Amino acid sequence: TLFLDRDQFDKITTPAQVRDFFQRWFPDVLELIPDVEVQFFSNPTPGLVTVKTYPYHYSDKALLIGDAAHAIVPFYGQGCNLALEDVRVLSDLLEEHGGLLSSVLPEFTEKRKQNADTIAKLALDNYADMASRTASSYFQMRKKIGLALNR
Repeated sequence: TLFLDRDQFDKITTPAQVRDFFQRWFPDVLELIPDVEVQFFSNPTPGLVTVKTYPYHYSDKALLIGDAAHAIVPFYGQGCNLALEDVRVLSDLLEEHGGLLSSVLPEFTEKRKQNADTIAKLALDNYADMASRTASSYFQMRKKIGLALNR
């Protein structure tokens, strides 16, 4: 997965530019993905979003869980865990309230909202930290040494 600002993606418009980009920044990718130009132009480059809904439920009729309720950017690695925790909390509440959705759904929203928003913020903060750290010459040197040692 390649994460770039939209304007950086938009600047790469030809197969030669793709190869030059990967040769400069990720030379090890060229050996792993020989048709990198085809792959680059064949796969969509959607934006990353954070979804914050409230409430997660509508009356006692519907409930959003997982990414439908609180999609987060992938830079903290917790999206799936957040969704699985939704299932656990929902299951516990259904048992606790004897399946009475008019009690379960509002309580679910209240229990999950703060956690989901906190994880979303941590993911965005982690992206900012990763972006600034990977630009440092120290980080880049460590990366080059690591690549050389792994060959």
